[in-house]
Amino acid sequence: MELTLEERNELRRLMNQYLNMEAVVELAEELGVDPENLAGSTKTSKVRELIGHAERHMMMEALITALVRQYPKVAWPRKTAVSQPDVDDQPVVTKPTDGCDITAVSAHLNALKALDTPQQFGLAHHLLATPTMGNSQSRQNIIALLPPQIRNSLPPGATGTFEIINLITTCLNYAGGLSTLINLVYLVEQGSEPMKAFCQFALTLKNTSQ
Repeated sequence: MELTLEERNELRRLMNQYLNMEAVVELAEELGVDPENLAGSTKTSKVRELIGHAERHMMMEALITALVRQYPKVAWPRKTAVSQPDVDDQPVVTKPTDGCDITAVSAHLNALKALDTPQQFGLAHHLLATPTMGNSQSRQNIIALLPPQIRNSLPPGATGTFEIINLITTCLNYAGGLSTLINLVYLVEQGSEPMKAFCQFALTLKNTSQ
């Protein structure tokens, strides 16, 4: 996600208006950024540096997702691309395409409450097929960017497919958790073939009773 100059200025203005220094530090840590590495000693400078870091490292969508989750009533730039819709009993199924419409996939995943075992294994299989989640170190980097309540709730010890299944089920316990995970993976994968295959599969998922 790239912001226009006007959107970037508005984002900086709103963050300075609604966040205090402690909130800026916590936001940076949630995104895996050491606040000490953000130049400047004032809130204004930290906000400016955090936005710049997010742009340089393709983390802008993760930044705005975190802001929307923490301050849902604020009109953040591009909020409609990451905000969470009202949850219905079943998500609206969008016809898969050859590409990866991450906005449609996010909206679909946000509407999911529970997945049966075959769907969980299918989702895990497609996630593991992406280089980002198939590699243990990069997988841990993605997990480190998840909201603290999610990453701190992950059961230890599992590896491979079962680690991914634990990640999926934990994300499902939090509103917007699964789409947050997928958006982070997408930021790295972009238009990779495994990511396209994941998006097509994700749009076929349906709520189930467990």
